[in-house]
Amino acid sequence: MMTRWRFVSVFTCTAVLDSDLIRGVPVSPGGGTQLQPRWGGVCSSAKEADMRKALVAIARLGAAVAVIATVGAQGKTSWDRVYSAAQAKRGEGLYTQQCATCHGADLKGKEDLKPDPAPSLTNPDLGIDFNDLTLDALADRIRTSMPKGKANTLSREQVADLVSFLLSKNGMPAGTTDLPAAADGLKAITFLTAKP
Repeated sequence: MMTRWRFVSVFTCTAVLDSDLIRGVPVSPGGGTQLQPRWGGVCSSAKEADMRKALVAIARLGAAVAVIATVGAQGKTSWDRVYSAAQAKRGEGLYTQQCATCHGADLKGKEDLKPDPAPSLTNPDLGIDFNDLTLDALADRIRTSMPKGKANTLSREQVADLVSFLLSKNGMPAGTTDLPAAADGLKAITFLTAKP
């Protein structure tokens, strides 16, 4: 059973502790029970306002550290030159062979395809489904559902080449190394429609 109680050691604060870590101690004639931790100390509400201020400051510091850690953990984005121009060129050839029939040579999609229209693969349309997701999400969609009627026929390397081509056509700059084909490498890169 969890019990809320106040304790005084160096600071006064409110903590949630397991009830068998504390015991009831009778208080003055006013009645009631004062909670006391088994390891000693006296429970009190003295200086509670000062402690709340200190706890708020500590919480804010913790939140700031969490934000910094999150930003650091996010790693690269699609704007960080994560693919090579040669890889995008390979992807262009593959796109022409495998994708242009449905998505168009200009990547604008074909809404008139029945029963399933092919969406545009340019921004802002591509970002509707993939903005703020990892490149692995985009690669996985391509690998597991494209080309239409031939899902799971493209290798991971071919899919990485196609993703590189899409990045290039959406204005994201090329770098000097190929986009990784492995899922772990793609999970480390976030797709962003707008340059951060």
